[in-house]
Amino acid sequence: TEYWDISGWAWHKVGVDVQVAPLIQFLNINGVRTLASCCGHGKEEGHVSIVEWSIPKAQSLGYEVGPAPDGWPWAVFPP
Repeated sequence: TEYWDISGWAWHKVGVDVQVAPLIQFLNINGVRTLASCCGHGKEEGHVSIVEWSIPKAQSLGYEVGPAPDGWPWAVFPP
């Protein structure tokens, strides 16, 4: 799935796994800056990696935040 990411300084088109696209869009609209994502492909838990300064905002939205399995420091995990 592709959508237009507005979380950065400019609009840009990004490709994401369809299973996490709604979460990414919700996070971006609500001020959480996303970096990378993966649906897990049936092998691990899906997640969306975020920048550190977005952690308090993600937590205030009710999301668990922890180390990302893809090497990024922080990730949001779908409920």
